[in-house]
Amino acid sequence: MSAVPCPAFRPVHSSPVALACWLLTLALASSLLPAGGVLRSVLLAPWLEETVLRWGLQDALLRRLPVHWAPATAWLCALAFGLLHTLAAWGTPDAWRALATLWPAWWIGGIYLRQRALLPCIAWHAGFNLLWLTSLNRLWLAT
Repeated sequence: MSAVPCPAFRPVHSSPVALACWLLTLALASSLLPAGGVLRSVLLAPWLEETVLRWGLQDALLRRLPVHWAPATAWLCALAFGLLHTLAAWGTPDAWRALATLWPAWWIGGIYLRQRALLPCIAWHAGFNLLWLTSLNRLWLAT
């Protein structure tokens, strides 16, 4: 028996207005929570960022680039993700650490290439953020 994909987790390329409304709702909800909060970092940020990166940028690249460039889309999205996180932290001691997001972003991009589903990407992203909040951040700060 094959699983029927949930329409809420498929790209909405046929409706840019629906995608814009979805992103606006997530951004608004995210802005109402504290910046370092677990809800924002583990729940809302993965939804918003993966929607933009996978359904937006990676899907656009996959549609426009030749098929043999598909693996490069994971790296291009990871670079965009790392640069955005670095710019967001610019002027703080965390700016150079933001580039560490390249590796998880590349991993998640590979998952999207294989599965073409948003939910696994969101789950991995949430897991990476939770790992950072609970342990890696403390280890990094201790050095």
